[in-house]
Amino acid sequence: MLQCLDNCVLSSRIRLARNIKGLPFPSRMTEKQALDEVVIPCQKILKGKEMQFFLLKNIAALNKEMLIEKHLVSNDLVHNSNLGALILNDDQTISIMLNEEDHFREQCILKGFKLLQAWETLNEIDALFMENLEIAYDKRLGFLTACPTNLGTAMRASIMLFLPGLTLTSRISKVIDTVNKLGIVVRGAYGESSNAECYFYQVSNSSSFGINEENIINNINDTVEKICNLEQKARQDLYMRNPNKLKSEILQAENILENSYSINHNTFLKMFAKVKLGISLGIIKIRNQQEFDDLIEDCAPAQLQILNGRVMSIEECDIERAKLLNTFFKNL
Repeated sequence: MLQCLDNCVLSSRIRLARNIKGLPFPSRMTEKQALDEVVIPCQKILKGKEMQFFLLKNIAALNKEMLIEKHLVSNDLVHNSNLGALILNDDQTISIMLNEEDHFREQCILKGFKLLQAWETLNEIDALFMENLEIAYDKRLGFLTACPTNLGTAMRASIMLFLPGLTLTSRISKVIDTVNKLGIVVRGAYGESSNAECYFYQVSNSSSFGINEENIINNINDTVEKICNLEQKARQDLYMRNPNKLKSEILQAENILENSYSINHNTFLKMFAKVKLGISLGIIKIRNQQEFDDLIEDCAPAQLQILNGRVMSIEECDIERAKLLNTFFKNL
């Protein structure tokens, strides 16, 4: 089972939405209110916790794009840059968005199947806010949030999955329909309305009302284990349909990643997914699975430019992406 999870699970995330009692939601706040009554108090509470503080309006556009690529901020926060701020720990596993939809949204993202560990880590941060701020809470409704779907615990527990088998065998729709009936949603990698690029899917609870944090986490974990079992079966079925054709496609994809002079981001994602599938089936051998998975972030447009220390054109990005991939495969 552990190998099955390792082949399917990319990361685990816990997100908590919180608001300060008596303050209007960010959509109705002035810039001064946002700074004086949300940003500065939160900054003081976490002072000395080895976390960095950023006002969104002071972050360069390219760095904002990189933060979105890494799931550390949302598009909504970037669009609300005049009010928004970010608190980020050194290893970027914890990020706190200030004045997005709610006054603050705390999240912890860990690589692998570690939902409970992410909750335990974030709960320590949340306790500091609860002790030092008067949080908007109702005995019947739970935490009061801008969006009614976040009422209750205001927790979103999500796991990022790699599901090429279920996608390519056209079984993913049935899986999504089934888990929807259990109060769980399956979306693309960037949440609501996003596409499942690279066969990446985000599995999360659809509601946090009437259910406690432990049950939310247990429900997601149980569902993910079942999905991963179905995915393993689908991959084997996919392979048995035409092993030679699948091997050929996977090895061609590896060759493109390893030997291209230039490769655009969309092509990279498609080839990456095929090679990752090949790794899980034992067709391709690599030294470190995590280093390979990290290519998703390193080859993203904004991150690629930051790694190179300069703003680049699309064509330059495509060339530099190919160089990075060439180096990676030569060092296997």
